[in-house]
Amino acid sequence: MQPEPPREARPPRRLDRISDDDYSEIPSPARDPTRNDSEDSDSGNVNIKVLAYQGGQRTQAWLASVQARMPNALSKLLDANREAQTPIDEVRIPKAVRDVDQSLFAALVESLIDTKASPANEGLAIFNKLNASQSTIGRSGVRAILAVENITYGNTSESKNAAMQELMAINVTRNSLDGVSEFLTRFRDLRARSSCDDEWTLGLLRTKLLGFGNNGRPVTTIGSSVAAAPFAAHDEAEALTGTRPTAEKLLQRLENSVNNSIRHAGLAGQHQHQYHGGQGKFNQWGGKGQQ
Repeated sequence: MQPEPPREARPPRRLDRISDDDYSEIPSPARDPTRNDSEDSDSGNVNIKVLAYQGGQRTQAWLASVQARMPNALSKLLDANREAQTPIDEVRIPKAVRDVDQSLFAALVESLIDTKASPANEGLAIFNKLNASQSTIGRSGVRAILAVENITYGNTSESKNAAMQELMAINVTRNSLDGVSEFLTRFRDLRARSSCDDEWTLGLLRTKLLGFGNNGRPVTTIGSSVAAAPFAAHDEAEALTGTRPTAEKLLQRLENSVNNSIRHAGLAGQHQHQYHGGQGKFNQWGGKGQQ
């Protein structure tokens, strides 16, 4: 038997000569289609999973969870367009990530109309607005996320002014740890919408938590108790370094202080409940026998 003549070797194809239209010819490695959090998920067929829509005070957390499930390249593309405030109809999706971008769009739609969406009417209202803007959004997940952010937070001067007015008006309405926690959550959300600067934010927070009313009493006794140490640490850091820490850093300190107090109050309540057989006052912060 005659041996087969050797096949003519083909020169290797240079990747820098591949045009945008040739991306479909590049084979993708075998991979789990549900993985979308690594570098190798930036192209190819990806089935992105998104949690059911969470609105209200959880909207920001829901959007963060959506971005956390996006491939790295798509997440960077979203950040770049968000930072540049690119108009939605001018957002360009590279061909290399269009498949995963469309998968993201499908996942967002399913999330908004999911029976577990909360509140369901809010998710459906956002879906209807996205559906009405199909000529602008197309089937792009990145554009859809930017549209959801615009719908939720607004990006016009009118919406920012409205958020700032509400920010100035809100107060701690319940003199309890939970009331202070709710105030800080709402304050953070409105600050993000209004884009107010650090100096203004710091002054407003100090007034809301450490200020005094017309009667000469603190506007919130529990708020001033849990806020005293974070503000003192903030002022001390400024005195030592000569630079003022950011408002975000102060907000984190305040939230940590409140969360720690809530946890300690819960432990104290459990201890007193066991000691007194479930009768009487739990603690000074709230709960049974709140003062």
